[in-house]
Amino acid sequence: MSDSGHRSARPPRVLHVTEAFGGGVAAAINSYAQVLPEVEHHIAVRERADAPLMEKRWRKNFTSITFLPESNLAAALTVRKLIAQLTPDVVHSHSSFGGFFARWNVSGGKRIKHVYTPHGWAFLRRDKNIPERFAYWLAEAALGVNTDTLAACSEDEGRVAPLLANKVTVIPNTLSQPADRAAVGWETPVPSDPSRPLIAGAGRLRAETRQQKDPEYFIEAVRLLRQGGHGFRALWVGGGDAVMEERMRESGIAVTGWRPSAVATQILGTADIYLHSALWDGFPLTVLDAHTHGVPTLIRDVPAFRSVDWPFKLRGPGDLAELWPEITSMRGRDLLISAADSALRRNTSEQQRATLLQAYSLDGIDEAALHAA
Repeated sequence: MSDSGHRSARPPRVLHVTEAFGGGVAAAINSYAQVLPEVEHHIAVRERADAPLMEKRWRKNFTSITFLPESNLAAALTVRKLIAQLTPDVVHSHSSFGGFFARWNVSGGKRIKHVYTPHGWAFLRRDKNIPERFAYWLAEAALGVNTDTLAACSEDEGRVAPLLANKVTVIPNTLSQPADRAAVGWETPVPSDPSRPLIAGAGRLRAETRQQKDPEYFIEAVRLLRQGGHGFRALWVGGGDAVMEERMRESGIAVTGWRPSAVATQILGTADIYLHSALWDGFPLTVLDAHTHGVPTLIRDVPAFRSVDWPFKLRGPGDLAELWPEITSMRGRDLLISAADSALRRNTSEQQRATLLQAYSLDGIDEAALHAA
């Protein structure tokens, strides 16, 4: 890190580097900027057609925005030049390609501190074969030499990190409202139509994300639920692939199509049950969004949730129909929401801020000095 004289001349400076600014990664980076407003945040990003950078409400969080070229080599060189120009105190890279663009330019022994958040390990992807997953692991191990702190976004993501970094911490994704609903007087929501509760899934349906979000699991779970004679309505919050959207509609599932994140969160909040169908994650923000709105959430028994104590972890899609009577009872809904209360108790802005300060080595700086910077 820079010396105290350098710090007094300007606020601490963080450069965020990401290849894919969309979905949970975008929301996480923006929350980091929001909980540390005293820090000067810059971002290098490759904009995507389905996630126009920086909804207007997010642009104000960043002092500068640099768009990366499509070529990965050119992107990495752009990041190298940007680091030289900005001389940030911290480079915080996000996801596999962002981690590559930044970490080949930074070594742990230099003045600039490097923090890396995987947002889901690439070598755990189920859509890749074993040689590809091994190649991802080797790349992460090699780049780990240039990683001062690996900032996982969940305990499970952090469990495999000690082999890949010098220091590991967990920076929780955050709820937009307190997880302890008793403090704000929330009650377990009553389904909008008890005879036909609304079950929702969520996620982008682009070709490169379909395997992760696993909409086929959601479609099959809905089919088996309907085959079992249960009354319900089904909704997918998201879109992006016309063929998959049409396949869902043909399966009796309404599809919202792509919506800005704030709108998608509001729509998700109208559901009676949220089924998180993804095969792998860092820690999914949609689970936090659903809980924020008091929506009971079902999760799959996948690595992202191995250490999470949660009732009704689903394996096959048929589990939904089998457990439906219990899941839709008030007792079942209470169990799901209580489990989320416990599992997400650390997912607060206060905890995120504290762990970011530690990861950035800013925890020794006086709060008043930060505000004055």
